Amino acid sequence: MRFSWLLSAFIYVSVFSVFHFPQVYAANSNTLGNAAMMEGGLEPDIWFYSEDSVEKRIESYSSRLRQQRFKRASNDFNAGILQPPHWFKIPLKIARDFNIKKYPVVYLEIEDPLLDRIHVYHEINGDITELPLTGNTSPFIQRPLETPTFIYPIAVKTGDEHIFWLRVTATNNMQLPVIVRPPEKYMKYESIRSISYGMIFGVLLIMSVYNLFIGLMVKDATYIYFSLMLMAGLVPRLLVTGYGFQYIWGDYPGINPVLRPITDNVLCVVSILFAQSYLQTKTNTPMAHKYLTILSWVTTISIASVFILPYNNSLSLALWLLLINFVSLYGVGIEVWLKRIKLARLFVIGWFAYLGGGDCFSIDSVGGVAFQFLY
Repeated sequence: MRFSWLLSAFIYVSVFSVFHFPQVYAANSNTLGNAAMMEGGLEPDIWFYSEDSVEKRIESYSSRLRQQRFKRASNDFNAGILQPPHWFKIPLKIARDFNIKKYPVVYLEIEDPLLDRIHVYHEINGDITELPLTGNTSPFIQRPLETPTFIYPIAVKTGDEHIFWLRVTATNNMQLPVIVRPPEKYMKYESIRSISYGMIFGVLLIMSVYNLFIGLMVKDATYIYFSLMLMAGLVPRLLVTGYGFQYIWGDYPGINPVLRPITDNVLCVVSILFAQSYLQTKTNTPMAHKYLTILSWVTTISIASVFILPYNNSLSLALWLLLINFVSLYGVGIEVWLKRIKLARLFVIGWFAYLGGGDCFSIDSVGGVAFQFLY
């Protein structure tokens, strides 16, 4: 009974943690006006194209060439993982009646914290200035502002025409959700976001430690596996929200490239162990138990591949195993449920609520659908 209550509480927390806290912005445009600032910000139109040469600078392209190569990006642009470097173009015209006394500085925010390298060239009325290099593979302190996402403070004047040329390298999702908004709007939103995620992370951590102690005291492996699964699910959330890099490993950017495939694989292994223990698959469904055991060993080998295979291959392998793992556990849970074993019902609901988010992350990562509400 106690464990069922804990699992139910975990389901509610997990459902809440999957979704991004909603924001309302002005309709897509490239003119920054007072109305957009009052509404909370502006989502500017973006143009892009891919380029294989990693080291090319904006000066390597003539003005005409820069204009011709770019294509309009859709609102939910997501090229998927393992893409070549992309150039992004963000024009921004400051309206003649823009209230610069109230909004002398605006924030250009890139909301995806997993981008590896971001070169920004800021063009104002034809003059180009290179901004400091940043990204998920640079020390956190090098960011223009020490925030979980990438923010560039921009001084504005009425009538100015800005163009931001961004050279982005990403081994994770190649996408560029961009918002232009006043600093006070960002601070208000970020304070709510950080408190909300802090509560979610705190609950997951407390539940993990609590279940670990319970498992050790009563000598029940189910509690211990559940604790490890909670912790394995917490670390990826710290990664994709940017808070882990901001508060925990900011001085060690080398952790970021390998953390995702490792945590994905570890999550697969401990979730299989938990499912086998909780559903008693060895007794209730022997064939499925053997299949899950084989899958767990394959995933364990995949963890070692992170240090042997090229990163591109290890990440792809981890994501596919993650997706296979989640679908397999759905199937095993339903199979046990159909045998009228009541404890499987809560398991299936919990997997749908918690690890279903993993399916969204996997599909989003390979560029199937852009689930930007997850970030």
